[in-house]
Amino acid sequence: MLRNIDLDDKGYDRIREEAIARIPVYSREWTNYNISDPGITILENFSAFMALQQSEMNEIPDRIRMHLLSLAGFTAAEGRCARAFLLPEMPENLECACLPPRMKLYAQDICFELEQCGAVRSMCLTDECGKKGGAALFGEHPAGGEAVYFSVEGFPEAGRRAALYIEIKLQFERNPFSDDQDAPDPFAELLWEVWTENGYARLEVEDGTHCFLQSGYVIFSMDEGLRGSLMRDSEDDLYRMRVTLVRSDYDIAPRVQRICGLLLSAVQRDTRSSVQLLPVLDGKICVTDCLVRNDWGDAGYFEVYGKEADGVYRRYHDLDRVAAGVTEQAQKRVYRAVREGAFTAVLTLAGYDIPESELPREALVVCRFAAYGSLGRLYGYDSQIMQLPDLGSEKICSQEFSVLVVEQGADGSEICHVVRPGDRTAGEVYYSVSETDGVLTVCDCGRYEGAELRLGDAAFYRGDGGNIRAGTRLESTGTDLRMTFVNCADTDTFSCTAGSYAEGFEQVRKRFVRDLARPATMITQEDCAYIVKNTPGLSIHKIGVCPMPGRNEICITVKPNSTETFPALSDIYQKEIRRCVERCRMLTTKILLRQPVYVPICVRGVVSVRKHLVHSREKIEEMLSVLLDGIRSDAPFGSRIIFHEVYSSLQEMDCVEEVIDLSVFPGNDQWARRDGMDIQLGPSALYYPGEITIESVSRQEF
Repeated sequence: MLRNIDLDDKGYDRIREEAIARIPVYSREWTNYNISDPGITILENFSAFMALQQSEMNEIPDRIRMHLLSLAGFTAAEGRCARAFLLPEMPENLECACLPPRMKLYAQDICFELEQCGAVRSMCLTDECGKKGGAALFGEHPAGGEAVYFSVEGFPEAGRRAALYIEIKLQFERNPFSDDQDAPDPFAELLWEVWTENGYARLEVEDGTHCFLQSGYVIFSMDEGLRGSLMRDSEDDLYRMRVTLVRSDYDIAPRVQRICGLLLSAVQRDTRSSVQLLPVLDGKICVTDCLVRNDWGDAGYFEVYGKEADGVYRRYHDLDRVAAGVTEQAQKRVYRAVREGAFTAVLTLAGYDIPESELPREALVVCRFAAYGSLGRLYGYDSQIMQLPDLGSEKICSQEFSVLVVEQGADGSEICHVVRPGDRTAGEVYYSVSETDGVLTVCDCGRYEGAELRLGDAAFYRGDGGNIRAGTRLESTGTDLRMTFVNCADTDTFSCTAGSYAEGFEQVRKRFVRDLARPATMITQEDCAYIVKNTPGLSIHKIGVCPMPGRNEICITVKPNSTETFPALSDIYQKEIRRCVERCRMLTTKILLRQPVYVPICVRGVVSVRKHLVHSREKIEEMLSVLLDGIRSDAPFGSRIIFHEVYSSLQEMDCVEEVIDLSVFPGNDQWARRDGMDIQLGPSALYYPGEITIESVSRQEF
């Protein structure tokens, strides 16, 4: 281990004393060491400076620590907005609702925004699995070829993502599956289809349930061709979805507890400013956005930049509110905004000296709250800091952020372009956004010294404070369209939906320490057991690890969770375990994977029972069956069955007066041996109750 060097091992007083002590070495004439001497005053100043310098040099800032952690492969994770999949509840007598982009929904004061827009119809499944213990959709022993049909009232528009939430009833705990999206599911293969005019057609899905083995989302979208060819069933006027079990190698038959759908995707954020690139048709721009509903005069306004023939985006000013100080030449580019509906505005461009044929064909439209306009001017020095809007408990989302770089054109007009964080294009404005501090740091202003930065895209989020529980109801507010959406699962349960703030140094350090404590190489028996136990996707109950004496080999025995009486390792389990072991074993170590062996433990005995207790023998045999069940209990491989414990358990029963005779012996001598009165099992063996013969007699009969 490297020795930790303490550079701050001397205080001011010691540095001063050592310096004064060395004065005679360099000057014999200097004999006045009093504090009134000017030389001593200068020496004290240098001593204080040296003490301060040592203290600063001894401190390692978090920035350096983060760079050191990155060398080990640990970098700070970016902030992530929480996501939820919501079930819409349509108002009565409303079959279809038109949702605007970024429609805001609220769970108390937590804001979510829908990622879909356009027409939405009722899309509920007609059936759910509410049966206690779940429903075996493919049967108790699926062999492949089975199919399940879902009836759906409606599907989303083409290109819109929708989801089903499938809650699985777990009989046994299962390890999380690997994050490798390209790896096929080892236990099964499902084919998702929808009914079309040409029969059933394949539907591409993202299956977060891994073929119904864990709770999760099945997410899909349709292209124009597939969406347009959907057909309703002639009997009930519903759409059909079919799930076919193409291949079945299930270790445990899946049981479905609940199915919710179809769900709409929402993200936890509150957009306060947005930049859209929109087409200009006949001099008009149609802006549809949830921010349009704000009062333009007080709460929000537009900035419009039209792309003209030279490829430059120039500012068009609101004809009704031309800003003071704008040049007469710049005022020749104007627009007029007319509101049409709750979320739509039509902006009509005009130019006094610009022919209609030369009007822009596309435009950048910024819709924002007026209070969040200018961030400041670029002065050209390094690490210029600009303060971002502060919303208290919410932080700016760096992934949804951009700025407008606005400069003055030759004709006095405002010219702009959009820049996102981290853009290292030569001559461009290079900046970063700190979610923690709420500041924007300009590292290099490029060729835009003197230009103004204005807020472009800006959204605020709550990190893990935006994770909501299953069953939370979200309401739309501030609009005539009153709808309710229900969250179907905890947003922090799945990695694809959990929200969190950007990591700081302390969070990365803790993650690094946890990783150090997690075995990555099979060095000890405990390491080996941990790695095998956590093989992705498997459900493992027990592991036995036994080094082979005199050989560089390790014997591993694994018992999977199963409903079978004597579970055995399937080919899939062996393949997945070997794949995991090969990555972690030491090169010189050979790994042997063995099937579990089950040894019956037989009991014969005579006990004296109390006269007034009936069915005593059945109770005794039942107790012994539980005591000797090493398959379902936590008894490890290679256990030792101690005769005295069996005897004491019998003797302590209420119905037993005295144990007269007792014999405990293995039913298989190959994998167990007698050691005195005890039984020692082999390293790959588990025990289970064999033949139990108990003769119960009364005291008088004895």
